[in-house]
Amino acid sequence: MANGEIDLKFRSQKLTSDECYHIGRVAYINNDFYYALMWMQEALDRFDEKNKRALISRIDILDHLSNEGNIENALALTQEMLAIDPNHVPAKANKVYYESLINGQTLSKDQKKDSLASSEKIGSSSKKNFRVRKQRQNNYLELSEVYKALCRQNRAKLSHKRQAKLFCRYRHNNHPYLILRPVKEEQLFDEPTILLFHDVVSDTDIEQIKVLATPQ
Repeated sequence: MANGEIDLKFRSQKLTSDECYHIGRVAYINNDFYYALMWMQEALDRFDEKNKRALISRIDILDHLSNEGNIENALALTQEMLAIDPNHVPAKANKVYYESLINGQTLSKDQKKDSLASSEKIGSSSKKNFRVRKQRQNNYLELSEVYKALCRQNRAKLSHKRQAKLFCRYRHNNHPYLILRPVKEEQLFDEPTILLFHDVVSDTDIEQIKVLATPQ
């Protein structure tokens, strides 16, 4: 999906690092930490330091990934954050904490206080404290596979009789503007009804909307 491969017949633009990051954030807000981690990794793979229009930083992504549950990996990512910004306060506190866990050491009272304060500070930020818990519902994977197949309009499961009922049409809903320029509607699935609207917004318009939505 990140490469714009929505359907066998439909291709879109590839997602940017910013877009992958925000999808990961939505997954996190909805407690889907499994996919949140995957989207954050995709955001990191696509991140370009030279992109001056990016709304996020590499540290934002690393900070999320460093809380996925693996202590050794968390320490490595935290060290990478400090290599970028040696004065990053939460990362400095987390580094001490992760090293103590790995070495089996006991934190001093001051270190515990700093680590706790850092965690609270991270938790108060909308972009931080990304604690990925790989806990899934018992039937999550089964439901997920059904959802993904449906999302990609897997026509292989449709009988010829059901496929014959699918149609394309011009929709205008008696709206004056749409009567002059109706929307191209394609039915992809019958139950539940899934519709694809073609050429509603051009790529140029999409880019302009993104520019206007970017904080100045």
